[in-house]
Amino acid sequence: MQLCSCRGGGACTATYAAEQDVQRLEKGKKDQDLLIDHLHQQVRTQQTAIYTQQYENQQRETQAARDMLAEAQAEMEGVHIAIA
Repeated sequence: MQLCSCRGGGACTATYAAEQDVQRLEKGKKDQDLLIDHLHQQVRTQQTAIYTQQYENQQRETQAARDMLAEAQAEMEGVHIAIA
């Protein structure tokens, strides 16, 4: 049973081969798109981890600065009491 109206078969073979190439290229593009999406997700995950770590470090540094200020304020109050 002949699938196309051409008689020689050469055109049909070329058409079939072209369709196969298009399907192969479309699959390759889909695979590439999936890989890019996966890589973007990895980057977002890594950025989130970096931002979280930076935020936690800043919280610790802020608390350390507050503790130092509280200690300095307590010492200053001690000096004022000793002077008075």
